[in-house]
Amino acid sequence: MKYLIIILIITTLVAFSYITHITINNLKTPAINEKYLAGKKVWHKKGCVDCHAIFGNGAYLASDLTKTMSNRNKKWIRKFFTKRPVMPPNKSKKHPGLSSEEADEIIAFLIFVNQIDTNSWPPKTLLKTKLKDYNLK
Repeated sequence: MKYLIIILIITTLVAFSYITHITINNLKTPAINEKYLAGKKVWHKKGCVDCHAIFGNGAYLASDLTKTMSNRNKKWIRKFFTKRPVMPPNKSKKHPGLSSEEADEIIAFLIFVNQIDTNSWPPKTLLKTKLKDYNLK
């Protein structure tokens, strides 16, 4: 009986170790490169977190940018950052501008963030959900 318990414990530990090994090896994290790091520095230097959030962390004055690259293309985002549009609902206050180089770096950062599996985070807002229910835009 004693040997049976020892064999059961060893088998359980081996199985648990194997499952843990498979799980860790299957996690896919995008490679971090210098362009991404430069974009993260721009994110902090320009104070983007004062208005925006990533993974739901940050401010809520503007949109969560976690999955922005799924919704917009690089050209649109580069133009947005370099041409400084007026920020709604204001009529005169413009979005902080970036140089072309800073725009490329922040785009690299947003591409990296977009590649991370967020398990469908951020959730849709209640307003967007209700508008969709009523086929409104």
